[in-house]
Amino acid sequence: MRDASSCCIASFNGDGLGHQLHAKLSCIAAAADLRVAGVDAEYVHVGAQASLRHRVPQSDASALDSFLRRDTRSGACDSRLDARGKPLHPLQFLADPPWRPPPLARHVGRAADWQAPCTNASLSFLMSVRGRTQVCSSTGVYVGECFDYIYCREAAAPGSLAVMMQRVLPALQAAYVAERPPPASRNRWAGVTHVVVHVRRGDVAHRRERFRLYMGDPMLAYFERTMNGLRAELSGVGDPTLHAPPRHLTRPARFTVITDASDSDGAVWRTFRNASDVYVRKGGNLVDDFDLLVHADVLVLSLSSFSFAAAWLARGAVVAPSCMSYIGDPLPPPPLPGSFGHLPLPHWRRSPCCPTELRRSPDQMFC
Repeated sequence: MRDASSCCIASFNGDGLGHQLHAKLSCIAAAADLRVAGVDAEYVHVGAQASLRHRVPQSDASALDSFLRRDTRSGACDSRLDARGKPLHPLQFLADPPWRPPPLARHVGRAADWQAPCTNASLSFLMSVRGRTQVCSSTGVYVGECFDYIYCREAAAPGSLAVMMQRVLPALQAAYVAERPPPASRNRWAGVTHVVVHVRRGDVAHRRERFRLYMGDPMLAYFERTMNGLRAELSGVGDPTLHAPPRHLTRPARFTVITDASDSDGAVWRTFRNASDVYVRKGGNLVDDFDLLVHADVLVLSLSSFSFAAAWLARGAVVAPSCMSYIGDPLPPPPLPGSFGHLPLPHWRRSPCCPTELRRSPDQMFC
């Protein structure tokens, strides 16, 4: 057992399963990165919680993150947990600081605008611990989401995200496969490239939202455009640089669209139901849906933590919407409001989800 100065980090809340798992994976990466920086940090696993708001029963919550229990801890934080494995003295820290660029801005954001929160100790506690301007409690467990650490590390040192994930994701991916092997239903996709597309209703069913002006029709067009591009590419006639790796080019695409869209969302169904190579999966078990996302040959993301967390665990190709927040490209300027924790990994392909982006108009921030 290490000394009592260990910085113990946990993540638990009652949000959706994807958000919970995304937060846990972020804290695992943050703890590992802090250790490399010389901070005695440890991730403490607290199981996923049921969510009444998101209609998630405890059985599903426990099943989805069970693979994380395979991670053996050193024991440095055990004395700070109760008999159920929950923190005796949880200490909250701000993981998603309440700052956003102006939602209707029409200019390319300056680096100082999105780096400023990362230099504020009250907004980015773990970064302050890394910089030795704050120290962790010797008795409590810090409970948060760790999105701020992931974001601020990349903002301060571009490329940090890839390095962080290279340290932790291979072991996590292996643990997930060992705990939850590919579903039996995958057998029917033998001989084809199984493309799983996550279409979150909130992304496509609403025309516009105040803080996410790229939702609605632009996102629906993103899914349609990306699927058409994959069809062409995997038939050997499309551009191989955007989506799937070359090894898939000899196998035609077959799509599973996972969605929570309602029967009244006519535009969604018209887009996906009329194609002979598309199977629409609606209202399935969340854990089974997540398995399909993780084990896909090609995973097409929505603007959702559910598919984003699956993409971190996936070993296949990943296609992300370009209007997801990221660093290092002038279109769109980072970060987009509401996407603080979503930074695509460098090897993911990005497919345009914004009409102005297709026209390459740097003066337009949103669709």
